[in-house]
Amino acid sequence: MDNIKIPKNTELEISILSTILDNPGKGLCAELADDLFTFPWSKSYPAIEALDASKALTFPSLEQEIRKTDFYDSIGGSGSLKDLLGTGEIRMPGPDYKHGVQQLRDLAHRRAAIKSGSKLVSSASDETREFSITESGRELIEAARKADPRKPFLEFRTPTECREWEMPEDYVLAGDSHLTRGGICVVGGVPGCGKSRAAVALAIAGATGKDWLGLSVHSKFKTLIIQAENGPARLKTEFSDIETPEGINLDDWIRITPQPDFGLPLHDAEFRDELKNHIEEHNPGVIVFDPWNRMVLDDKQKDYRAAIESINSCLPSDPNRKPAVVIVAHLRKQSSGEGRKRGRDLLPELSGSGMIGSVARSVFVLEHASPDDEDDTVVWTCAKNNDGREGCSSAWFRRNGLFAPAEGFDLEEFFKSEEGGRIKIEAASVKAAIGGGVTKRDAVKRLINDTGCKDSAAYSALASGGRFKGNLDETNGGILIWND
Repeated sequence: MDNIKIPKNTELEISILSTILDNPGKGLCAELADDLFTFPWSKSYPAIEALDASKALTFPSLEQEIRKTDFYDSIGGSGSLKDLLGTGEIRMPGPDYKHGVQQLRDLAHRRAAIKSGSKLVSSASDETREFSITESGRELIEAARKADPRKPFLEFRTPTECREWEMPEDYVLAGDSHLTRGGICVVGGVPGCGKSRAAVALAIAGATGKDWLGLSVHSKFKTLIIQAENGPARLKTEFSDIETPEGINLDDWIRITPQPDFGLPLHDAEFRDELKNHIEEHNPGVIVFDPWNRMVLDDKQKDYRAAIESINSCLPSDPNRKPAVVIVAHLRKQSSGEGRKRGRDLLPELSGSGMIGSVARSVFVLEHASPDDEDDTVVWTCAKNNDGREGCSSAWFRRNGLFAPAEGFDLEEFFKSEEGGRIKIEAASVKAAIGGGVTKRDAVKRLINDTGCKDSAAYSALASGGRFKGNLDETNGGILIWND
């Protein structure tokens, strides 16, 4: 094992120490612990830590302390010390600093494993000595415990600590805490209503900073979409339909999987390890899993719980780097005669709602506005938001791979109707209602009288962006005209 390369990163160590010198008295030293390796920083660190704790950390004070040591001259004296610590080119404030410290810690764990493993190999290969794998491996086991300490099951905070907790700048990603780092958000709906499209719309909103289905985006973020529904042909069609936002390269912000050959086997340790590596590489603010029923082994509460725990095990431990998790789920099959539900009453409609609905911080439900295959209007409702207000439902057209507001859609009529406007409105009915030219209000009344449809269906049929948009024109005076 003599030829093994010792893991280290001298430049990163210098950058970390330079950051500490630039930010004295801020407790950065406490996060570094004993993770330095390169001489002389590994020997200088105790002096840096002591001075920082006493709020007396300056370059002159550090030089004075190191001058007392036996390695001061061997590093070239004051000039070399200042060159190496005082002019570090990389500064790593905030989350980047924490990530750098974690990298150094990982290197230190690797060195500890190599050291312990070398001793184990040496002891096992010497046949002249008594050998106990339990005793010889104890040091390796201890190194493993230090490298991966178990997080305490419980953490207690005082009321004062709760009040003084500082929310990270990009903790709330969208809405009134509808989407937050470390939180789980569920998007539910029946097949074909646009759930996956909503996930892509979220990713694009994260790249542009623009609203996501009526919710304000507070901080831009990268998105990983891990989906098992659509193959390369479908993805080509969807992303070809989406207009590239001006000045934004979506390749810098979004990654999406074609349908994987082996599904989404979260129970597989190799799959989770690969997922961890992708998360580490791309550092997303949001991860989408689509769909939920491809992530669980069975439709049992224990399977749901195991899938949630598997997801959490793949996320970074650093709260500042932990992404929001969005799970795309199906709704349970409705029984005939069930009335239309709204708001929080939609929560039990999630398939597996007992588990998935309880762990989620927020839940959205996407519904078809009508059973008409040509009607691409959908209704978007927040059924749960633990950390803020749910907000009002909204109606949208599925357009250009994304969504456009369905202005004039009557949500009250939509929710009042058990059938949700199940009467299909034909082109001939719209043409007859408009006649030689009429206001939208009068056209709506005629459609309702002629077909028996609800207000919401009539307004949807007459919308400028609706399914008859190719036949409808509206004059400056507000008169609708039908063009064949």
